[in-house]
Amino acid sequence: MANFSKEEIKRLISLPGELIGIGFIDDFDFLLREEGKEGVKKVEEAMAELGYPLKYRELKGFEWYPVGYYLLSILVAKELFEWDDETIRRMGANAQKVSLINKMMMKFFVSTGRVLKEAVKYWNMYYTVGKIETAELNEEEGYASLIIKDFPGHPVYCRYLEGAIGQIASYVVKNPKCREIKCCLKGEEKGHLFKITWQK
Repeated sequence: MANFSKEEIKRLISLPGELIGIGFIDDFDFLLREEGKEGVKKVEEAMAELGYPLKYRELKGFEWYPVGYYLLSILVAKELFEWDDETIRRMGANAQKVSLINKMMMKFFVSTGRVLKEAVKYWNMYYTVGKIETAELNEEEGYASLIIKDFPGHPVYCRYLEGAIGQIASYVVKNPKCREIKCCLKGEEKGHLFKITWQK
């Protein structure tokens, strides 16, 4: 079923770190909305074929799951349904709209500076690996950047993070757009550098 190689699957599964179950469940919400119950079944069957069974409804919100296992599920869905980059960004954005953790953090979303400051705590609630730092903030000209370090991930997940970061920014600025401008997976940076721009 998969066009990605056994080597790629092995690389993903061997990635260090874990993701809290809420992250998985947030994406289940998107998958169900986009592809319906039949789509969910297809992803679960494909994961089983690859040797990594997944049952979305059995996931526990506050248990931890391997990051690579999670990333593989996104890749499988992308391939099965031929999702483009914009769909993956919408998936990342949707996760922030429905996230229980996001709702807990909303009281901190009062300014761009405060959001970037709280981003470290936010990341650590989701992942046991990687760290996020503010690289730049220029509210007068309407842009900011942040870097995620020590998180190899996958290029598809970079698109996911563009959507997720852009959605969080939308709570404090007008019409934000987030794009990754440097990526460690391309050998350009020690981490993933994202730039957020917005209307003044």
